[in-house]
Amino acid sequence: MKQYSFDVHMHTHYSYDSLLTPRHLVRTSDKKGHSAIIVTDHNTTKGGFASIKAAKNSNLELSVFVGAEIKTEHGDVIGLFLNDEIKSRCYHDVIDEIHAQDGIIYLPHPFARHTRVKDMDLSRIQVVEAYNSRSNIRQNRRALSLGIKLGLPVLGGSDAHIRYEIGCVRNLTDVDISQEETFRKVVLHNMSSIRVHHNIQPLIPQLKINEFMSWIRSGQSERAINRILLFMLRQTRNVTRVST
Repeated sequence: MKQYSFDVHMHTHYSYDSLLTPRHLVRTSDKKGHSAIIVTDHNTTKGGFASIKAAKNSNLELSVFVGAEIKTEHGDVIGLFLNDEIKSRCYHDVIDEIHAQDGIIYLPHPFARHTRVKDMDLSRIQVVEAYNSRSNIRQNRRALSLGIKLGLPVLGGSDAHIRYEIGCVRNLTDVDISQEETFRKVVLHNMSSIRVHHNIQPLIPQLKINEFMSWIRSGQSERAINRILLFMLRQTRNVTRVST
């Protein structure tokens, strides 16, 4: 039976901390076997719409959908399947805006340092990110436990900011997700499993993405390239599988 691969947490250079152009994101996602992706740039839907255009211009079979990762006072909240920008930065108002667009409320990396999950009204969350490739093992275990405790669907997200991260985590389903209607059903009804190819979290402190971006912008590209090569050489490739 054919399996379809997807990722619901990815970034382009419309996020301040990403190096990926929409063209690179969609082409690499397609090359690595994804059937569908949702682009979730920080505080904007621009990257999602640009990625849809890039996929069409590249004649890819990859299905691309729009989302956004919004920073609130309690931490990040992702809206999936959006049609427009989310203007508020207040937790409850952000969720109201996502609902108004018929979007899906997705809680990313719930135990990351900048997330205060205990202050969130979790009754409004629809899907929990049980595996984030930039979170450590303990954080991901707690995230999975939270999803199970709440009785919510759980997904994995690569949280890709650079090309190498694409495909490090994927969700697999035997349902054709090329159309939004069926993709929504897969997301909301736990009709997939999470497959982890490698975890990048242990090396994130070495990469220091904000410092890396400052080097690029100041013309120190050679220094930046050396750092990313070191990052890639040290990358681990342990393969595990989490069934949900």
